[in-house]
Parts: sequence; C-alpha cells; structure tokens
Amino acid sequence: MARRRNLRGVMVTAACALSLAALPACGSLKLGPYTIETKPLDSLETALVSTSVDQALTTGRTLMSPQVGAPVIAQDGVLTVGITPSTLPYTYLDSSSNSYRGLDVDVACALAEELGLTVRFVSVSGSDDALAQGVDVYVATNAVSAPDMRIVGTYEETASAFFRKGSNTVLSAADLEGKTVGVNAGSNSSALLDRLSVSVTKREFDTVNEAFAALDAGTVDYVLADAYMGAYIAHTYSDISFAGAVGESVPKGVAVSLANQELQTVVEDVFLRMQTNGRLSLLRSSWLGDLPTLDTNTQIADVTIQAVAPDPATVPDTSEAGSNAVTLDGASTEASA
Repeated sequence: MARRRNLRGVMVTAACALSLAALPACGSLKLGPYTIETKPLDSLETALVSTSVDQALTTGRTLMSPQVGAPVIAQDGVLTVGITPSTLPYTYLDSSSNSYRGLDVDVACALAEELGLTVRFVSVSGSDDALAQGVDVYVATNAVSAPDMRIVGTYEETASAFFRKGSNTVLSAADLEGKTVGVNAGSNSSALLDRLSVSVTKREFDTVNEAFAALDAGTVDYVLADAYMGAYIAHTYSDISFAGAVGESVPKGVAVSLANQELQTVVEDVFLRMQTNGRLSLLRSSWLGDLPTLDTNTQIADVTIQAVAPDPATVPDTSEAGSNAVTLDGASTEASA
C-alpha cells in the first residue's frame, strides 16, 4: 500500500479489501476514553468485496468504467475522500498499518468502486479543511457540521441507545424505571442518563466493554452507549441487542461541495443504487449486526431529556451601576461594580 504525508494531515492511498479485513486481529484497541475489544474475523457473518483496480486485474474481476473524471473530481481515476478519524466502528487510523478502518471507510470504498474509481483518503478536521484540501467527498458528516457542502446520501445516525439481553425491542419508561444502567464513566451517555425523565440506578465502568460484560453477566439491567459503538460491541455477543434510542437522531452521510453540482448528482445516483441493491445494508450489518435505522420508530417515545439548568456561577451579571439600577422589593439601589 503506497503511503505519503502532507502537512495538513495523514494521506493514505488505499486499496479497499474485504469488509472482514476492515477489522484488526482480535485484541484491545484504546481510543481516547474508550477501550474496545476487537472481534475475531470469523465472528462476522457477512462480507462484501470492494476491490481496487489493481486487485481486479490480479483476481480477474472486472470493474465498472469510470463514471466521472477531472475536473469534476480532483484526479482522474481516483475518488479523494475526506475522513475524520474518530473511533470504532466509524473510522480510526490503524497505526500498525497506517490505514483507515471502519464503516465509514467501507462505505467510501464501495462508493469509489461503484464509480469505477480507486480511493484515496485524506485526514481532515472538518468541512472547511476538506474543501481546502480539495477532496471530492467528505464522509460521516451532517448538514450542521458542513454548511458549505450538500449531503447527497446518508448511511448512519448519531444517538445514544439502550442495550439489553434478549432480542431487539424498543423499551418504555416503565421498563427502565428503577433498573440499573451501566455506562462508560465520563462519556456523553453517562451525562445523558442523569437528564432522562426516569429514575434509574447508574453504574459507571472504566470502559464501555466492562459495561457490556456486566450486562452479559446480569449485574446491570441495561447499558446506555453511543448507538453504533454499542451495536458494534453487542455484535460480539450472542444475546445482547438494541433496546431503543434516546432523543432525536442526527443523520450523517456523504457530502459534496455546494459548488460541484455535477458530482452531487453522480454520487447521489450511486448512493440510491447501493441502497436499492442492498449493498449499504450489507456494509452496515457487517459492523453493526441487526441494529435498525435510528428514527422515530426506534426511539423510546415516553422518555424525555431534561434541560440542563444554567450554572449560576457562569451566568454573567448584566446589571450596571448608574442608569441601570437594580430594584429589590420596590426599593431602588445601585448595583455594585
């Protein structure tokens, strides 16, 4: 695999291989506050081949002819993809091979193959940086984060979700009331649990893996975690499943510059084709198992998120001495400086 660096981030020229190969060997992966146990390759039930041009020549597989070229894309024969490394199962940089892994990577590879192109990944910090580095598409972003780009195809959603032992279901507030919920200490889901309109016992764990191990052992009733991260871990167990999302989910997908309408149309058509022929579903299930799409049908409807009261210490005193006097109990007095 050819590699080169630029000053703006890691640039990797990647050939897309089996989805199975998108996972590292079985072991432990430390990513920021999370330690995620990676699963052995044979634990996955589905695989999808995404082949580069060079691989196709050696295996005898025929790729589609390029559907688009320069100047619609930056480089003939290559789809330049902006990607922001985060964590499993989205995107992370495997330092051992200096290559990207994750659902976002697989989707980008499939998109490139459908376009008859190879793929090059560029590490970017956001949509501004993506456009500055001349990427063709930016994956795993949402409309708010990329106002200067148009989302032409969505394939994932951001939300926290409950997981339980048993088959997929959507819980109710009554199911949660009085139960013990495991969370990763210091995570967004831990903070969110404190704001839910149900009374539960929170049990914090050093890692999200430990929370799921406790769920498997029966020492907690549920786990609340990032929906996709939770589904990835649940996929390694035989009887842990999704149990409902909390709050509205935010769709994320592939974005193209607002100025490049021709590429918008081409990529949008390809995404529709991958949705219709089931390719996106295969990619999703290879990482997430049977996690359903996060929408109003999979949201716990009768659990609300309470607003966070402002900290009085952080609320500025807008009163001023002199013309703006503070009135207390009908008496006027000057505000202190």
